[in-house]
Amino acid sequence: MLSTVKRVMKIETEAFISVSPQGKIKLEYTIENKVFTILWEPFEKGIVLETEFDFNGGILKQNLIKGDFNGPRDLADRFIEKNNIEDVRESVFEEVKLQKRCPKCNSNKLIRYSTISGRDNIPIIPTYVCGDCNSKSYYLTDEYLERLIKEHKDLFEDSEIKELDNDEENFKHQIAEYISRVMAIKKVYRIK
Repeated sequence: MLSTVKRVMKIETEAFISVSPQGKIKLEYTIENKVFTILWEPFEKGIVLETEFDFNGGILKQNLIKGDFNGPRDLADRFIEKNNIEDVRESVFEEVKLQKRCPKCNSNKLIRYSTISGRDNIPIIPTYVCGDCNSKSYYLTDEYLERLIKEHKDLFEDSEIKELDNDEENFKHQIAEYISRVMAIKKVYRIK
């Protein structure tokens, strides 16, 4: 009789955690050559803004987390444990930088504008301010736009939902163009 042995492959990971003077916690980790960054920013007691970034610093996901926890570090530790991330080393905190240029002056000093307006509102469209010319701009990753549409279907009429179901790519393109027009009216530039 043959016995089968279950082999568990260990996935190589590298992880660094850092803390800002304001109490933000940043976790940067690599799994199978893919880089991930998550930032937990305190807002009020029991409220933290969690933001996931891609390797270029583009925002993939934002969540306002409310609950019974002891601040951002507690949330980071829970994430590390839940995802079996081992050997996390301490590092020096640096803000997550978008690896794009300002659409107005071409500077590489874009600073993420992360404010929370009220206990229930996170920034809907990821916006940035240029450190040189002070102009506002926005940047949407495809993943962020897709998640934005799927998580806010309540904002759309039945006919629009039907259109989304029939041709998702076209619908995403239309929403991106609509956002672009609205932001242009507000004189907020699009980062490409």
